[in-house]
Amino acid sequence: MSIKAVSWALDARVKHTGLKLLLVILGDYCNEEGICWPSTKRLSQRTGTTTRTVKRYLAKLEYLGLLSKEPRQRANGSYQSSLYKLPFTQGDGGPTVTRGVAPLSPLE
Repeated sequence: MSIKAVSWALDARVKHTGLKLLLVILGDYCNEEGICWPSTKRLSQRTGTTTRTVKRYLAKLEYLGLLSKEPRQRANGSYQSSLYKLPFTQGDGGPTVTRGVAPLSPLE
């Protein structure tokens, strides 16, 4: 767990509570470099939402520039959990949304 990542996520200017919760939970999984790899099933359990909702929220956070996602595959070609990176740096003054905020229909 990275206190820095959780703090960064808490300071994010994200109005939608589901997105904010997911960002904080990702921060809880991150190492000091802001990298984590929880499964969508685990994120679903921690957020209390469906895996479909988690995938939609992850896509929205990626669109907003608040995380980057790297799909991963095992040597046999099967997929494993994606690698997520929160874009904070040491001495960072807080997250900056790099894209406009589009509504998450039908939630907003």
